[in-house]
Amino acid sequence: MQHEPYGESQQPFGRLNGLFAKNPEARDFLAQAILDSVTVMMAVLDTNGRVHIVNEAWRRQARESCSPDQLARTGIGMNYLDVCKHAQGASAEEAPEAFAGIEAVLGGRQSSFTLEYPCFSPARQSWYLMSATPLPGNAGAVVAHIDITERKQLEQQKDIFISMASHELRAPLTALKGLTQLEKKKSEKRGLSESLRFLAKMERHIDQLTKLVTELFDVAKMQAGRLDYVKEPLDLDALINEIVETAQLTSPGHRLTIHGASHATISGDRDKLGQAFTNLLSNAIKYSPQADYVDISLETVQDGAFVRIQDVGIGIPKERQDRLFERFYRVDTSKQNYVPGLGLGLYIAHEIIKHHGGEITVSSEEGKGSIFSVSLPLHVSAT
Repeated sequence: MQHEPYGESQQPFGRLNGLFAKNPEARDFLAQAILDSVTVMMAVLDTNGRVHIVNEAWRRQARESCSPDQLARTGIGMNYLDVCKHAQGASAEEAPEAFAGIEAVLGGRQSSFTLEYPCFSPARQSWYLMSATPLPGNAGAVVAHIDITERKQLEQQKDIFISMASHELRAPLTALKGLTQLEKKKSEKRGLSESLRFLAKMERHIDQLTKLVTELFDVAKMQAGRLDYVKEPLDLDALINEIVETAQLTSPGHRLTIHGASHATISGDRDKLGQAFTNLLSNAIKYSPQADYVDISLETVQDGAFVRIQDVGIGIPKERQDRLFERFYRVDTSKQNYVPGLGLGLYIAHEIIKHHGGEITVSSEEGKGSIFSVSLPLHVSAT
């Protein structure tokens, strides 16, 4: 008789299933032992959100940081959705989002949920990543809280450095730009064509560096919540036409074509939205080195206006698309397709669009190009 190494009777889980059928207490004991071996705070919720099991890390954190009243509300038998609903303190702002996310996972409407939130106390300022994952058969969910304080502190230090560096670089770059323009005028008067050619190159490099510093400065302000927005009713079609016209002048190697019209009025900051769409269009042009056109389409569907920017460039691998809008993230490309930049353009565009109540999505296939779609709510007149 041939040996079946993966037959049901030979599998450890097959034997365990037989054991658990006869002894449910053994199943609960094993589940508890596995959870207690994990250093991440974890709890198992039933379908109604009631806490069924917590691990030792969860209990230890509760004993260290919770008041007696809080301790009574976070243990086994308590409804975790109610805990989120009545949260107070530093994490109360994120509590409604946590409630909605966990409820969606328990209800089978969402395959997973994650959320970063602060947990500040007089003794320590901590940050956690909450994740909710459904149990098989929608029998409940596992909620985990991962301490990401160290990562957050590093990010904050990096943000402080970026803010200081970008602020200090702006003044000398402005001076260099002014001196270059002054020398260009002098060279024009003297008819020094060779000097003019070199000064023009110098000015282009200064402009590129100024753009990078401006992006860094904007990112620092976004992270600190200090980027100002001045919203007003805007003609979306006029804004897009202006942006495309300017981009066409600076990118004569690509034919930029607008299709359709939205006839939409939106509410937004003209300069910031212009920056977002400029970044998206610039991205499409940069990553289409072998193509000669980019298509921009406009339309309005129900209560939203849509702008789609389509290129036929190098495309984006599917496994990398989820990280496209992260700070400093750049898709790896071959050496021949290398393009300059810090990986901030898409992040800035995403944050600006999100601030306006909109959304950016991407559809892409490696080697065939990408479509970036932006949806924005229509302007609602005050009555």
